Amino acid sequence: MPSDNNITPDVSIIIPVYNNLAGLVRLLGTCEQLTYPREKLEIIVVNDGSTDATARFLKDRKSTRLNSSHLPLS
Repeated sequence: MPSDNNITPDVSIIIPVYNNLAGLVRLLGTCEQLTYPREKLEIIVVNDGSTDATARFLKDRKSTRLNSSHLPLS
């Protein structure tokens, strides 16, 4: 298969979070500053049953680049 240096692959960034809203906000701010093509970048946040305001923050944040999953408390 020939190599093509002009091909930009799709990239997913997966961020696990548990009760660390401040850290998540900082990290998402850093992700927003990336120069990678936005149409090629997906950000996935996996909330592992946080009991702080993380779940509310993710629910309220609307973005086509941000997907979030909430794992239930067991």
